[in-house]
Amino acid sequence: MGFIPTEEHLRPPATYIDQDGEYNLKIVNVEAVIANSGTPGHKVKFACTKSGQLCTDSFWETEKAFWRICRFAKACSIQIFKGQELEIDDSWIGKTLDCQIQMGEPNDKGDQYPEIVEFGPGKFESLFKEGKAPAAPVKYDTKLDQEGDGELW
Repeated sequence: MGFIPTEEHLRPPATYIDQDGEYNLKIVNVEAVIANSGTPGHKVKFACTKSGQLCTDSFWETEKAFWRICRFAKACSIQIFKGQELEIDDSWIGKTLDCQIQMGEPNDKGDQYPEIVEFGPGKFESLFKEGKAPAAPVKYDTKLDQEGDGELW
């Protein structure tokens, strides 16, 4: 059996973070998920910017967990206007953040996984931008614009 080697084959596969510590992580994947309970959330995959080691974390959209999503967004230096919706999506891929990681308790098989226990401050003092969100564009029925000049009659 043969295969066609690539540059990626010259490096061993990335491993998961295996030590407590402070890390600078880069978001490499965002996946919308639904828990068995029906709770929506996002599974985010990170890579350490220095070592390439991986970790994943889930962010659940529940009233009790919204604070964690806000701290995550702030650590990623994301800002929104008050009243604006915050959505974790593919636009977050490539963003970096500082965080504190602790290794979780061993599972039944003895495996331990890294857990983000604290998020860094990010580059902004607040999650919220100053001022008000721009007004949504007014939508109109183009069928009523009989002259084609953008004005309704």
